[in-house]
Amino acid sequence: VDAAMAGLRGALRGRENAEEAALKALSALAAECAANQRRAKALGARTILLDLQAASPKNAFLQECAREASEAVHSGENVAGRLFATDYGKRFSTCSQIADAALRGI
Repeated sequence: VDAAMAGLRGALRGRENAEEAALKALSALAAECAANQRRAKALGARTILLDLQAASPKNAFLQECAREASEAVHSGENVAGRLFATDYGKRFSTCSQIADAALRGI
């Protein structure tokens, strides 16, 4: 994640040949796990991605890559809300009290 973000910062300084590769790397890393998403957010991914899009408005491929990277970085934000909207989530949205601690494996 750190290397991908560094590549994106470098792309903003004019190294355009690296920006598409860095965007693809960030997308893959962020989609891989929540820890990578949090790290990308902590490094300012949202601002960098918006700046890249603004810097290259005519590059359709770059715009698509930046959009995909942004979706990957922010994909885990609404998981709980989407889960509780399902039938399963509605059925199991409340916890059941277990009176005897031995039944909880304690």
